[in-house]
Amino acid sequence: DDGTSSYNIRSYSFLNNTLTLINSIDTTLSEGFRELEFHQSGNYVGMTSDTPGVVDVFEFNSGTGTIGPSVFATATHGARILYSSWSSNGNYYAIGGGLSGGYNVRVYAFDSGAPSLTPISGCNIAASDSQVHTLKFDSSGNYLAVGIYGGTGDRLKIYSFNGTTLTFVDSENFGGTSGNLVDLDWSSDGRSIVVAGDAGTNHIRLCTFDGTTLNEVIKTTLTQVTSGRLECVTMSPDDKFIVATGLSSSNQDEFRCYPFSHDSVILNNSWAVVAFDSAEDALRIANSSAIVSMDLNSANSNALVSTSWAISEIKGLNNSIAGLPIASATFVDDVAWRADGQYCALVGSGSVDQVEIFEHRDSTFTKITAAEHGSGATAYYAEWHPDGKHLAVCGTAGTASQTVVVYSFVNNVLTPVGSHASGQIVRSVSWSPDGTFLLSAEEGTGKINVYAFNSGTSTLTTPPTLLDTHGSWLLEASWSK
Repeated sequence: DDGTSSYNIRSYSFLNNTLTLINSIDTTLSEGFRELEFHQSGNYVGMTSDTPGVVDVFEFNSGTGTIGPSVFATATHGARILYSSWSSNGNYYAIGGGLSGGYNVRVYAFDSGAPSLTPISGCNIAASDSQVHTLKFDSSGNYLAVGIYGGTGDRLKIYSFNGTTLTFVDSENFGGTSGNLVDLDWSSDGRSIVVAGDAGTNHIRLCTFDGTTLNEVIKTTLTQVTSGRLECVTMSPDDKFIVATGLSSSNQDEFRCYPFSHDSVILNNSWAVVAFDSAEDALRIANSSAIVSMDLNSANSNALVSTSWAISEIKGLNNSIAGLPIASATFVDDVAWRADGQYCALVGSGSVDQVEIFEHRDSTFTKITAAEHGSGATAYYAEWHPDGKHLAVCGTAGTASQTVVVYSFVNNVLTPVGSHASGQIVRSVSWSPDGTFLLSAEEGTGKINVYAFNSGTSTLTTPPTLLDTHGSWLLEASWSK
């Protein structure tokens, strides 16, 4: 705001780690601007005011670094505006704040030729009985996430956007009526949303979004802000980190940075999200001694490998979050996802069907086919061929002699097309990036073997070529990608 100076907009250059003031503008607004966001073209800056609820777009000259000085396009919401967001194509500008005319979210069509900001009637919505504190379009521009402060309804709401209408999709409560959502951010692919605020002891939460459903997968408390709140949360452009800032109760750690990936999210020193695959967080939250939101037999307290936040073996898996019964297997030793995420292969031990294929659709898993690696055998590892039409499996021999098997997967049917009896337990297999070679690692002998494979004819050449002998146990081998 104006403060003690006569300027409420300033433009800076950032060169050689130095901020240098370029120009300043006095718009004469009594409380100045609350928030600003650059247009995707870099040629405009959208700004919104707390009072009297004005939306202004200024031109920006990237060559000189100057803003304005005159307003390029303007509109009036009529109540305080706390946040704004441009759509990915730059044609729409969404604002959120207090209620005006029965609405606290509006979307404006932006025309740089006119120039003008025109409210789209189908996008004027009342998101709650209180104020919208934050909102943001996802990278596609097809969804708008809205964060609410106060009121009695859910605090996080997702709307789909088709250019003319906002349509409600799903919501999460973020701590119920005691929690207030202050800021949010999308991952670059639109699959995850991180939110922050003052929801009791859980100040930061992570949700997944599949286009129809929001699922809260983790929440954590920050001890330094138990009497304060988080003010800002944002993901790095490469989706590798989450940064949260806020008000500290003990003058410590107002800035925190967390590592992030879709496969493993660690938000504090005790808990992590271990993903079932990169699209569906079906294994949910795990720590060194428990898995939350998964039904495990009571005898399976040691199923987790705590040092690496990984699950190596799950004994007697009954029902996961996604409703995936594995009735035929005593152990599930490995899960391999096909690159498109449509199918996953589960391998392990059991009297029959040590190899099972499940189809993944709309967060549900359906078993479609199975194969027997060998009666009484254990299949330790599986990997899909780059073409998605072949699956390599390895393990013990059982009553059958083969320890390495390649299956074709066509029309939802698994058919063995090549195998080799190495005489040793094979712990892992790995396809070369081009799919012309298959690497295998023998447990007892430490041998690293390479098989040639022709995907066109589904031919595995045996015996393999001995690449090297490690001289001790080998548990896994892998190609660089």
